[in-house]
Amino acid sequence: MLKSLNQYLLVNYPLLWNTRFFNVLLFAIIGHITFFIIGQISVHSIRDFYDSDDYTELFESAVVGLYSTLVIVLFFIIWLIYYLRNNPFKSFYPVTKTYLVKEFFTVLFISLITITLFNSYEYGRHLKKLKISTNFDPIKESHIINQAHCFLPLDKFNFESAAHCDSIYRDIEVPDYIPNDSCFEGVYSSTMDYETTEATPVEEYPEIAPSIERPDFYSYLNYCSKSHSIDLDSNINSAIYTNNAHRWLKNKQKDSIEISLVAYQKLLNQYQIRNQFKPKTLTNWCFETPDHKVLNDLTSLSYYDELFPTYQNYGEFSYVNSVVNEVYDNRKESFLSIFNWELYFYFSLSITIILIMFRITRLKPWLIASIGMGVWAILFAILSNFIKDNTLLYVYLVGWIILFSMSFYMIKNKSKKILSATFLIWSIYGFFALVLIIFKIIEYNTKEVKMCVNRLWKIITPEHPIHSWIINNKDTINVINITSCIIFIVFVIIPLAYKWQSNPNE
Repeated sequence: MLKSLNQYLLVNYPLLWNTRFFNVLLFAIIGHITFFIIGQISVHSIRDFYDSDDYTELFESAVVGLYSTLVIVLFFIIWLIYYLRNNPFKSFYPVTKTYLVKEFFTVLFISLITITLFNSYEYGRHLKKLKISTNFDPIKESHIINQAHCFLPLDKFNFESAAHCDSIYRDIEVPDYIPNDSCFEGVYSSTMDYETTEATPVEEYPEIAPSIERPDFYSYLNYCSKSHSIDLDSNINSAIYTNNAHRWLKNKQKDSIEISLVAYQKLLNQYQIRNQFKPKTLTNWCFETPDHKVLNDLTSLSYYDELFPTYQNYGEFSYVNSVVNEVYDNRKESFLSIFNWELYFYFSLSITIILIMFRITRLKPWLIASIGMGVWAILFAILSNFIKDNTLLYVYLVGWIILFSMSFYMIKNKSKKILSATFLIWSIYGFFALVLIIFKIIEYNTKEVKMCVNRLWKIITPEHPIHSWIINNKDTINVINITSCIIFIVFVIIPLAYKWQSNPNE
């Protein structure tokens, strides 16, 4: 069947025959279906949500990733044997610029559908997780977790007096060094390097030490809700959990506390999180002393803890938050969000450009340009150690303009064919980073500039709105960069390469 199809394509659609398009398409369909099924099979139960950070799960993903890479490499080796076997452009067949553009997009599509096999594995896992967690409500469950944590002595430090919401000691961190001065006379810009004053060890400031000492007193009344599970509902203030806990403790509402702990235990069982504790016992712990001191604690164990069965009050509590968060995040994801499109497009575009430039130009300039790119990379790495600020970005920008201008001039004037082809290949390789560098230069030059006046910062130049836009729209910038590369290749590089090929040899 494929043989007759190839014969038909050879006569009627030589480009599809030359690129073995339908052979590749068949391989891609089989490969994606296979890895999708592997992804579906790899998720067995809800435990796979929170065991995903364990070595077993990481090893499984690594193995699948390795196999997908080996399959892709093997495919490209076989495909290149057939693809590079016949080159109508170099054989002086009647090939047009339109044909070269079509070949570029065909190779780009082929590389894109073949390097994304692992994404099908990830998407298979995603759909299986959606099916398993259909009846779960992560928003409601996050509130259950946050309320129950007020009565779960997993970490006594969460119940010390310094952890109280109104405590002056709350969230104080002792710095290793305290700077002598945060404002010095001169101009500061985030685009400029500057020297700070020498930092001084904390030991030289003994008056600071008493202010960071914390008393050793643990009480359920000191707990201050930190929303241990992510805040899935922004309309709910995390303080509501603390207020409920204080009211129940002060009014001795044991039933309310026990109901909260029972709901928490049901949540653990629903997610197949192993535990062994009695909500009534934990409720009584809260009232063992009149001031509700924390005298007992729960033991949080992991899946692989060998002593797991020997404890009376234990649980895999470290998994609770992560599983609820992952269920919520998994529902927000889609095929496109799982699809690492930036990485795939950049990689596919790189492969396509390398192959197309090899097809269009000759072997000698292609080798010189490829080796030269490595030399350029080493040179810029060395220069980065000596050139500070964003000067190197301007060097790159000016250097690319010079290379492209020389290539354009030499091709138009039919001179030095090998050198002009080398410059042309360098131009397209260098264009990959050109748009990103332009945006980086704009970002550097639109930041806020401040001056230290009388120990106070004074804004000289406010931040330009485009600076914030660049910071917050990295994906859009990548789309602009990829689109610019494709347009540059189609409307500039291919016509120039076509002109270069028609020039007389030296």
